[in-house]
Amino acid sequence: MEKKLGRARKKLGQAMKKLAKAQDGTAPGALVAGWKNSVSRSAAGVRRGKEKLLAWLKERGMTDFIEVTENPLWGELKKRVQVAGSYVVTADGEIVEGVEVVQRPPVFKVATD
Repeated sequence: MEKKLGRARKKLGQAMKKLAKAQDGTAPGALVAGWKNSVSRSAAGVRRGKEKLLAWLKERGMTDFIEVTENPLWGELKKRVQVAGSYVVTADGEIVEGVEVVQRPPVFKVATD
């Protein structure tokens, strides 16, 4: 069994060398007698540089390929609202929807000299 496995590994190694030498990615005939072989090429991968790609699309007016996301500016809104009980409200008392007040547990600290 070990001899057969060794021969198969040797034949496979030789076949891989033949395949590596083939310029067009295919080797003529069977690489190993009695074995069927085929070669298929994988599609090329693509690495994208987000900033450069966005600049390129904007220069050409290809805005259909640019995703625009909307996010609330919580840091700015937080300056203009306040917590009132279990609600976040504006200066005129309007409840801000989509914001939930979460009570935090008290923190116990001990200071030593």
